[in-house]
Amino acid sequence: MEILFEKETETRGKLSITLKPEDYLGELEKELKKIASKAHIKGFRPGKTPVSVIKNLYGNEILSDTVFRIFSQNTSKYLHDNNIPFLFEPIPPKDYQPPRFNIRFPESYSFQVELLLVPPFELTTEGLSVTLYKVVPTEEEKVKEFEAFLESNQKFKQIEKVENPNDFVFAICYFESENTENQEKEKIDYSALFPLEKLKAEVREKLIGLRINDEVELYPFQCFEDETQAKQYVFGTDSKDIARLQDKPAKVKITRIQTKIKPELNEEFFKQVFPNEEITDENTFKEKFFQDVLKYFEETAVLIAKNQLQKEFIKKNAFEIDLEALQSFLIRSERLSPEELQKIQEKPDIFIESIRWEVLSNRLIEKYQIQVSFDEVQEKYKNDVITRITRMGLNINPNEPWLKDFALREFKKLPKEEIEHLYSGLLRQKALDKLFEETPKTEVQVTIQEFNEKAHKKPNSE
Repeated sequence: MEILFEKETETRGKLSITLKPEDYLGELEKELKKIASKAHIKGFRPGKTPVSVIKNLYGNEILSDTVFRIFSQNTSKYLHDNNIPFLFEPIPPKDYQPPRFNIRFPESYSFQVELLLVPPFELTTEGLSVTLYKVVPTEEEKVKEFEAFLESNQKFKQIEKVENPNDFVFAICYFESENTENQEKEKIDYSALFPLEKLKAEVREKLIGLRINDEVELYPFQCFEDETQAKQYVFGTDSKDIARLQDKPAKVKITRIQTKIKPELNEEFFKQVFPNEEITDENTFKEKFFQDVLKYFEETAVLIAKNQLQKEFIKKNAFEIDLEALQSFLIRSERLSPEELQKIQEKPDIFIESIRWEVLSNRLIEKYQIQVSFDEVQEKYKNDVITRITRMGLNINPNEPWLKDFALREFKKLPKEEIEHLYSGLLRQKALDKLFEETPKTEVQVTIQEFNEKAHKKPNSE
């Protein structure tokens, strides 16, 4: 076997491999025997088909598979053994023509692949530092946070009269539209929901004071600020309905009225929010609530700091990437759809940063000797599923056995490629965690408003 690596530039290379008959004939014979032992060919007992018959029927295909497998294995081995860093899987040259295989006439086969290389650079973590924000809320912000929490836990209550700007009115809208064929009146009705806070001010004023079964004339498709809201709240309508009925009045009959009421601060509510805590008074409840709020801000602050650190680390270790060659490479390897290519062309900096992070995080994984077990991958996935479900506002206890069982079943359904993706992602996360652990940090106290401004600030806007 002959292997030759040519480094054309700092970012491009070519690998050539020539396989001689003695490099593949042994593996070919093993493969022929293996297939013959399992084959079901008419005229022969299962597993008793002669190798010569398999050779005559499928020899060229088996030879092709064997040669390409040996070529691929030796390509990976050579690149690994010679520590040649590259991006993505190698691809054949533009003018590549696959060899013609004939099992009756063994010969040498030559292959070439092109590589996108990572240029040499020295990994450094010197000079890195991060800002770690610590939230210290003002008294006004505490009141606001607690009120927002109570509002998010409000429940609907049916009432008899529209009284408040945040009430919800359910109604049926009766239209009369001319039938263009015979000029007769065509009666149309739609169910609708009118959240008062979403309506125009003049519409709200018309509804305030009305009761169930009252009727009022409205232009339903003009009650809202835009067409999207109209389609959302006048059920079963589309753009054609709006165009046809936009200027048509309707008799609107109220069928139900609801309002939201804040929860009572009693032991029942305390238990609902903190099922594993014994809380009997309002002050203790508020204290526990703010502990959780500050814990959330603390965890978010760490995520912001790690994101900042990752960007600074990439910037400090930026290596050359030939974007034009990279795009051409990915198109030829059919790795990108037209939509994905357009995204890269619109925001090439984001794509390049992701490529650099992949390379640099691999270096960190080697440096810190990071390892991840299958159990860790499974546990991470389960926790992510449970977190997503419990954040849906369903008041589900994250420690419920059925919830853990559900997450485990979902994990078992994952394809191998998705599990490998989770594995590599967890490796990179642990590498960043280790880098964060070693990096000097500066603590800065901020209010909730200041923290939210920091959290939603666009990169490089400082």
